[in-house]
This record gives sequence, structure tokens and C-alpha cells, in this order.
Amino acid sequence: MRSALSPQSSAEAGLDGAALAGWLREHVGDAAGELVGLEVAAAGRSNVTVILRTADGRRTVLRMPPAGDHLPTAHDVAREGRIMAAVGTTEVPVPHVLGIEETGSVLGRPFFVMDHVEGQVFDALEDVSELPADQRRMLGDDLARVLARLHRVDPADIGLGELSRTDGFIERQLRRFTRQWRPIDPALDSRFAAMGDLLTERRPSDEPPARLVHGDYRIGNVLALDGRVAAVLDWELTTLGDPLSDLAYMLNNWVDAEEASDGPITSAIAAGGFGTRDDVLRAYEEALGAPVDRARVDYLRALAAWRLASIRSGVVARLGDDPDPQRQAKAAASLRSLPLLIDIAERLLDGDQT
Repeated sequence: MRSALSPQSSAEAGLDGAALAGWLREHVGDAAGELVGLEVAAAGRSNVTVILRTADGRRTVLRMPPAGDHLPTAHDVAREGRIMAAVGTTEVPVPHVLGIEETGSVLGRPFFVMDHVEGQVFDALEDVSELPADQRRMLGDDLARVLARLHRVDPADIGLGELSRTDGFIERQLRRFTRQWRPIDPALDSRFAAMGDLLTERRPSDEPPARLVHGDYRIGNVLALDGRVAAVLDWELTTLGDPLSDLAYMLNNWVDAEEASDGPITSAIAAGGFGTRDDVLRAYEEALGAPVDRARVDYLRALAAWRLASIRSGVVARLGDDPDPQRQAKAAASLRSLPLLIDIAERLLDGDQT
């Protein structure tokens, strides 16, 4: 198998096409096909996603870190590839991983290659405009069922029992995002700190068996086809911990039109027709085969909102003085969301499940 890839398409993707073709030939073999084209599907500060086209019309997908310096633990695509390969042995739908290059010696950065999966990402309201009502509801239920399937998996059974620490999940979240908060103004800083203290005071005393926690499970991180989840994407934040934290995070992203219009979280779910949060909980419980502790879910929803405020304070600090108008707009939106996220955390701790 030789490469018919043009130097121009390689340069546009920022890759050494000949080196990539050689690695594919050696480590993936005929499953990779003859590489003839590249298309960057996603780039920026997140991991880079490149569609690889072959002479016979097939497509595969390459994932690698963004160019430039970043923290050693950030953008660990080799780890992400190993997680996906392991999860691929379960009933959770993920793209099949064809090969992982961990050294960075081929393209200057580690990467992995996986099968291309047909489907659509619903990340914004306009993405849902042509999705039929019956498929919306089917997809809403399937999102919950797939998450429950993930949480039924014992990490040790698929070789991920040593992926991360399994104890003190909530305590570690509280410590990490307390440190990560970037000062905004005294009043908001004080509110954030007080909420962190309250979350610490009210954290559950028990600790369930650690399960795989996707870390960013929402409708915008799956490929959907015909009202079903065709593949779960973006496993870079996966860890071991309280599985209900995934459910809580998804519920926070399960916003209706009113919440999205004036709230801190936007989601394609706000287009309507996907079911309610109660529907999500019922579908999850049915697939899990056990009831969930609703009070614990509310606590974890509050923790997730507070955590998101911490993350967005970093966005404000990083982009607030950026001359680019789009980045300034992102910083402004993040700043506006901070008190709203703390409001959500307060209401959830007070027993308001909205």
C-alpha cells in the first residue's frame, strides 16, 4: 500500500502525509487502505480531528493533540485511544480503534486512528431542525440507556481498573476546582468560595463502587443515527469515580427552551421533544436495573454547576483581554454565566430540582 496523498493536502492538515501513510501501512495494514486525502474536521485548543480518505472511498479518523505546548496531562490522545479500545469491547457504542501511536515520533505528536462512524452531532438548536419528533424522543431515551450501559461495566473487567484513583472522587473534585477558580471580583469570589464550603459540608459520606466516568457526556458528544446513539465521542476526560456524576452532568445539559434562553448552559436539547429530566432518570434506572439516589444526583448536579463556574472563570482570565472579537464574546458570555451557575448550585442544594 503506497500513499497517493498530495503534498498540498498534507500541508493543509499540518501532517507529514508520507510518514502517516508509512505508519498506517505497518501498524494498521489493509484496514487503512490507500491514503489519498485529509480533511481537518475539528481543531483549535481541543484535540485535532482529521478525516482520512482512501482510494476505495472509505474514511477513517485520526485524533491528535493541538500544536504547541500544553500541560503533559492535557490532550493525552494515546490515553483516550486506549480507553476507547477497551470500552469498544462492551455494549457501549464507540468507534473501533485501529491503532495508537504514543511516541510522537511519526507526526511530532501522538495520535490514534479509528473507524469513521456515520451519524450526526447535535450540538446546537439549528442542528435539530430536521430531526423528526419520534427520533428526538428515541434519542433522548437512548442517551440515558447508553450511559447506564457504561456505568454497568466494571473497569477491571476491561483492563481499566488502574486508569485513575478510585477513592475520594468528590473530595478531589472540590479541591481541584477550588484551586482552579480565577478571581473575578470580591463579591463573586466570595459566593463561589461559600458554595464550595457548602458543597464540602454536605458531600455524601458514602462512596459507591468506582465506575468509568466519561466526564463530558451530553448530546453534543455523541454521533446519532435514526434516533439512536451510534457512537460516544470525546473520551479525553474519562476517569474512575462516582458514576452518577455523569448522569448529573447530563441532566444539567438537559435544558428546555426557557432555561436556555436566559441561562448559562445551551444545548440542542432545548429544541424540545427529547423528553424531560424525569424521563431521563426513568430510562437510566430501567437500563441500569436499579433505582438511583435522587438526592445524591441533585448534590452532584450542584457540584457540576459549581465546577463549570470554576472552569469558565479560567476562560474569562484567559480570553478577557484577547483582541479577537469572537474570543472576547466568549469571555463575556462566560463572565455572565458565573453568577447564574452559582445560582443553579444553590437551588439544587436547597432541593429545587429544576
